[in-house]
Amino acid sequence: MAEDPQLVADIAELMAEAAPTNAGKYTVTVTGSQGVQVGDSNTQTNTFGPLPPR
Repeated sequence: MAEDPQLVADIAELMAEAAPTNAGKYTVTVTGSQGVQVGDSNTQTNTFGPLPPR
């Protein structure tokens, strides 16, 4: 399938316009956690019971 250069350019322009301004603001790796939030201006209340067996 041949690429249409104008179509590729148009799609790239649309994607650039639609990209959020804070893309890449957070880099998060979470394993074995509870009650994790990522972002700005969050509010959270957690009530945890005993940890599950490993």
